[in-house]
Amino acid sequence: MGSVSPAMRGRRSHAERMALALSLLADPVLDALVGPRVPFEALPACMAALLAPPPPGHPAPLCPVITYGAAAPAAPEQGLTRACSA
Repeated sequence: MGSVSPAMRGRRSHAERMALALSLLADPVLDALVGPRVPFEALPACMAALLAPPPPGHPAPLCPVITYGAAAPAAPEQGLTRACSA
């Protein structure tokens, strides 16, 4: 991101713009754009599935999430389970 144009800077402070952006990110509709979650350890096995064309009727992953450490799920999310041998 760049900077806000001088003509628009007076409307909101940096903190107000950041708070607005973060509140907009809380919209659950945006969750459809992020995923699937793939543990880092499973990434080599899942890479082909992530890059392959999706099955008919399923969207391609827009922004896969790579998880690390203790917070990582034990296995790839449902959409990649059949294609990954984690």
